[in-house]
Amino acid sequence: MNPPQQYRTYLKLLLLCLGTFQCLNVLDPSLFLDWCKKDTCGNHPELSCSAVEAFARDCAGVGFCVNWRNEHCPAAACGADQHFEPCAKSKQGTCEDMKEKARGPGQPSKRAGLMEGCFCPEGKVLLNNTCVPPKECEVCDEEGHHPGDVWNRDKCTSCKCEGTSLKCETQYCPGKETVCERGYNAIKLPSKDQACCDKYACVPEPTSGPKCDEPQKLLCAQDQILKLDTKPNGCQTFICECRPREECEEVTITSTEALEPGYEKEIDENGCCPLVKLVCKKDKCPQPQECPQYHTLKKEDIESKCCPLFVCEPPADKCIFETQHAAADQGGERPLTK
Repeated sequence: MNPPQQYRTYLKLLLLCLGTFQCLNVLDPSLFLDWCKKDTCGNHPELSCSAVEAFARDCAGVGFCVNWRNEHCPAAACGADQHFEPCAKSKQGTCEDMKEKARGPGQPSKRAGLMEGCFCPEGKVLLNNTCVPPKECEVCDEEGHHPGDVWNRDKCTSCKCEGTSLKCETQYCPGKETVCERGYNAIKLPSKDQACCDKYACVPEPTSGPKCDEPQKLLCAQDQILKLDTKPNGCQTFICECRPREECEEVTITSTEALEPGYEKEIDENGCCPLVKLVCKKDKCPQPQECPQYHTLKKEDIESKCCPLFVCEPPADKCIFETQHAAADQGGERPLTK
């Protein structure tokens, strides 16, 4: 009389445990065999492999490895770029392992012993369940760019990876620099490419005929004067222009006026007339004074000031007091002298 199929499977697994595992002299397989028998006789023979796998894992932990997988207990299916190893001497390396190693020595890892599993080909590590060369683990930003990559973050910013360092350069567009002759207007040209800055061209003003409005007076800036001018179409308009240079007031940076710390006077020649301006020089700011004992130096940046404000603050949770007497050399106490 033939035994049921699950018992035949159990017997094969039992013979497999007893016949091929070389660690039987070191580990007692009784618990695993009972586990295997319970699963098989409980109409779950497919779970018997878990018992054999657990026993094989314990054997590998003490240095014995057996390629025990067969048609009853097949190995796990590996990815297309991985292969199954029954007796690997270390776990599969990952990009995260390389990052941890690059951060510096940490806690020493325990020897994992022999193990089975899916592994990448030699010279590759695992990144998101894919085998890659170790150099692809190196990134210089959160977007995953690798050393040597060059790309445009936007139409005004170009970036490149130098090693694991990210370097980006941004092109800043000036204001509308195109200055046209009288009778011409600046218009923005349509851009076909992804140019960062807009381009302008000068085109003639419309000449539909002189239809003039009453000229409106302007509020001119400092050192400018208001003048009435005639446009090419014959209409009059008010304009602001710089006063003659000889009418500008003479300026000097020498004065006895006390300046706030960090400020220096400079003459600005960019306007219609030279002006004296206060310029903040951070390197001219005074160094903070040393705080008394038990005090903490606190720095406060004030938007309207050039130099930061330094304040010595006492401790918030303690009191500071000075004793007026000290122990005398001959016993007793004596007044403190400064």
